[in-house]
Amino acid sequence: MIFIKNNLYIKYIVLFAFIFISGCQQNPIIVKSEIELNELQTRKFTAPYDIVFSATMAYLMSGDNIIKQADKDTGYILSQGPEFRTSSIVGLIFTPLWETPGKPSRIMITAYIERLSPSTVSLRMKFKHQCDGGCPSESYMKFNRPEFYKVVFEKIEKQIYLKQEKI
Repeated sequence: MIFIKNNLYIKYIVLFAFIFISGCQQNPIIVKSEIELNELQTRKFTAPYDIVFSATMAYLMSGDNIIKQADKDTGYILSQGPEFRTSSIVGLIFTPLWETPGKPSRIMITAYIERLSPSTVSLRMKFKHQCDGGCPSESYMKFNRPEFYKVVFEKIEKQIYLKQEKI
């Protein structure tokens, strides 16, 4: 009888562990080729170059980003996001109470604006998560998803509309 109870307990433990592990499973990291990433990060706009450059600057300054470098002649913009801390369970457990847990990190944003014709402009936005001591894999996944760039380009499109209408 004791053997049956112990065996039953083992089955429950295995079942619970299986449910726990499968519930915590993350989406796999999808590695894209450089061409796929370029397509994902690039959008063409039917607007003058000056307006797209200005709209991109407005988008980047709308958050807590700092413009580190901007050159209208080359179309290059480098922006740095505010510092934040990435945390893990291990970091939270072993960090002393007087220190902030996690690794310091920030988002670096590079924009390259290219004039294709007098009324067509190409914009490539590249987001990179920079961390002291390595970054979590979630940042790679976030910055390589179509829905992320869709939101970014919609916000820039809105800025372009506002600038064209001079609102």
